[in-house]
Amino acid sequence: MVDGGKARWLAVFSDRRLKKWPDAPTLFDLGYKIPASSPTGLVGPANMPPAVVKKLHDAFRAGLNDQGTVSALERNAMDVYYRDGTAYGALIRESYEIEKERVRRAGLLMGS
Repeated sequence: MVDGGKARWLAVFSDRRLKKWPDAPTLFDLGYKIPASSPTGLVGPANMPPAVVKKLHDAFRAGLNDQGTVSALERNAMDVYYRDGTAYGALIRESYEIEKERVRRAGLLMGS
């Protein structure tokens, strides 16, 4: 509908604008601090040897940038959005705190 000109985006549920619809504002753009993207990542044990971390990182990053992966994401109006381990960890912590506050405001937080 949007691509056909019969509808327009009021906002997209993402923390950044989408390549396919760059003029569509995000909820963040409109002032709503609502994490709505679906980050996917790979985690392992805290003491994993650095050589293993590097090997897994490089393999998964290559897979993320594979043209088949990129095409599948684009067909579903999603972008490749790579974050290194430090940035991904920060994203998860930030999302957790935002969600915790939403649950607290709704009166559903138990025990703390």
